[in-house]
Amino acid sequence: MPRARLLFVLAALLGGAAAGAMQVKTSHSPTTDFGVYESYDWVGDPTLGPDHPLAVDSELDRKIREAGDEVLAKAGLRRVEEGPDLLIRVVGFVSDHLSVEGERRELGGGVAWIGDPQGHRTMSYQEGTLVFEILDSGTKEIVWSGWATDAAQDVVRLQKKAVPGTRKILRAFPPRRRADR
Repeated sequence: MPRARLLFVLAALLGGAAAGAMQVKTSHSPTTDFGVYESYDWVGDPTLGPDHPLAVDSELDRKIREAGDEVLAKAGLRRVEEGPDLLIRVVGFVSDHLSVEGERRELGGGVAWIGDPQGHRTMSYQEGTLVFEILDSGTKEIVWSGWATDAAQDVVRLQKKAVPGTRKILRAFPPRRRADR
């Protein structure tokens, strides 16, 4: 999936994450036969610097991969370093948000009455999105993607949600046929 398309998908998700519960979505190629895949390996994002939380072999990267390995093993897939059927890439995004709550009335003509300034509340938070892109190792095409979006007060708290998010996302892989549900 080109980065521009990925960013479009992520932008579409941003609305509801501040509501509190982690939101998980998936997408896959409807023509892909997922039954042919037996193995996978992880690939890093070469654009990430060594100080990035998702850099290869960082603490967070290791925790995400360990959680992913557990879930994928239960799905019947095995991790191999030589000749995997699938490649898994993890991408993460964090954005800052400010929410202002209080009384507001539109008076018309672009004029709004805000009300009592003491009656308003502001809240700043960060929203994180963790994305898994699963590629066919032969074609290098993305055959499945899953992502979770959630909000927290800071990046440290978002990072603590990465492992549960990983489990929740990858439980949806491989996609089930309607008859399997």
